[in-house]
Amino acid sequence: MVDLRAWADTDFTMTRDDLALFTTVRIAAPCPMKWGDMTGDERRRFCASCKLHVYRLSALTTAEAVELVKRSRVERVCGQLFYRLDGTVMTKDCPSAGRWA
Repeated sequence: MVDLRAWADTDFTMTRDDLALFTTVRIAAPCPMKWGDMTGDERRRFCASCKLHVYRLSALTTAEAVELVKRSRVERVCGQLFYRLDGTVMTKDCPSAGRWA
């Protein structure tokens, strides 16, 4: 399990490679489970179907979302993504995130 609370107090500096990785996120098989049917808060909910925590990337900062994507290389991670018109993933700190989060 990925615990984002541990990242809240750390100073995370993103590299260009980190941002490039984050902008190439694609979902091969989207999950059919609905966010509203899961228990939790606006950042993370528990999916009873797959027994994993699901993270809403639009409620995370870009740094938190990048770290989550990096962790997905070594462990199974679930996330709910919203794509902007330019194809990038929406995060809490992107200019238009407030309308969709």
